[in-house]
Amino acid sequence: MILSWVRRSRADGDGWGAVEAPLEHQPESYRIAILNGATLVRTLSSATPAVSYGAAEQAFDFGALPASFGFSVAQISPVLGVGHVATGEFHG
Repeated sequence: MILSWVRRSRADGDGWGAVEAPLEHQPESYRIAILNGATLVRTLSSATPAVSYGAAEQAFDFGALPASFGFSVAQISPVLGVGHVATGEFHG
């Protein structure tokens, strides 16, 4: 499965329009936390606004393929550090 999101500005470049905000600081980097309830089961990283979380990884993390799970995404800037965390839930 692919989890994806829309990049937002970390400074002044985001008008919340339909278009993705320009990248302000390079390299582009994200930290994705996979959660079983409140328990962190896996941390992923990505250099794009999407990450793959395969069936084998899910089965290992949850003991079987989960019907749903929570996740969070934080953009990491070499200038500004870790940004605000966005949360979501996947329902298979």
